[in-house]
Amino acid sequence: MLKGNLSKIKISAIVLVLALMAVFAIAMPFGDSFGMLASAASTDKGGDDIPLVVLFDQNNNPASTSTVSQNFEPANDAFDSMTADDFVVPVGQSWNVNQINAGGVYFNGPGPADSFNVVFYQNSGTLPGAAIAACTYNAQPFTAASGIFTVNLPTNCTLTAGTYWVTIQANMAFAPGGEWGWTDRTVQTSSGAAFQNPGNGFGCGAAWVRKTTCITTSGGPDQVFTLSGSLVGGPTPTPTPSPSVTPTPCGGYTRTTGTGATLVPGTTLVPGSNCDDCSNPVTLPFAFTFYGQPFTTVNAVSNGNLQFSSADTSFTNACLPASNFTGAIVPQWDDLLLTGTNQGIFTSTSGSAPNRIFNIEWRGTYFSGGGNVDLEARLYETTGQIDFIYQTVEQWLECHSRNSARYGQLVRSV
Repeated sequence: MLKGNLSKIKISAIVLVLALMAVFAIAMPFGDSFGMLASAASTDKGGDDIPLVVLFDQNNNPASTSTVSQNFEPANDAFDSMTADDFVVPVGQSWNVNQINAGGVYFNGPGPADSFNVVFYQNSGTLPGAAIAACTYNAQPFTAASGIFTVNLPTNCTLTAGTYWVTIQANMAFAPGGEWGWTDRTVQTSSGAAFQNPGNGFGCGAAWVRKTTCITTSGGPDQVFTLSGSLVGGPTPTPTPSPSVTPTPCGGYTRTTGTGATLVPGTTLVPGSNCDDCSNPVTLPFAFTFYGQPFTTVNAVSNGNLQFSSADTSFTNACLPASNFTGAIVPQWDDLLLTGTNQGIFTSTSGSAPNRIFNIEWRGTYFSGGGNVDLEARLYETTGQIDFIYQTVEQWLECHSRNSARYGQLVRSV
């Protein structure tokens, strides 16, 4: 979406306001659609009928953000960027790489990309060096399923033992496609991922830099991907080992759904909530117990959620639980825009002690355009009950189908 002549392209969990007065994003959280990479089924590009093997496997520990790696339209050339990650071909082996699978997601727009560029680089210290001409593949067709983007290379990229880097970059115009991000990985293997923005639109300089140096709130130091092909010499590669995190389930609440509920309008505007991507503290009229702990204040976030133990204003959702998003009530976590007339977060109190209900209402639109939103969370004084009332949610089906929103969830601190 364009604000006048200004683009809103966001970067990881932070927003950079640039001298060009544009705001771009380098990464975003993704939803449940992330899937495990399918085993390769193609054959070696040299012409022999040799089933592909996974040569390098970093398909694990996905973070809740994805770092932009995209060739934009000419008007936004300043924001053209590449994210790269390294890998090692072991001593005694030679790899013929002809397929890359990368976790990824579209954001700030529906996509799809026109094609992808895949480039392999020599290593230079702990960053990418010179591009390998024979392993540079521009404007390649791709397939995408369950958050996995697959590019089959037209010829083998033959690599002998050593350290290399690879980048996968979407070719897509910001208007109307939005952005494509390569899924971050929470665990680092070898050197951390690198980022380059030759036009310096993001203000990190034009040379290769460590990704986490430019994107200080990135969800992880590496990227999620696998390389497949055939090998000569040495043992069959094994997946990169790393620990996995198993979330602890939160109990204590039962859930019911129904129709016919009436939204109780808020009458008092939360100061500062006529905004985009902001958080404002709200004093509760009574102590509200959430997972056994009483609270007297809550942070009301413009993007459709309440947070007792954090104040994260991320405009796109993450798989829950998330370490930076704790003690949360989530009526609709999405990129809401509450900057219009009579828009914002409004509160009111129904009933009398000890049976009061505190109503918190979001009124606005979606940043991506295409509809209005008017919904409410209701907190009950004595019972601790929580109601979500959806009066107008005009992007429900669109967002739900793209896994770009979270509805009706509770998040305990992690």
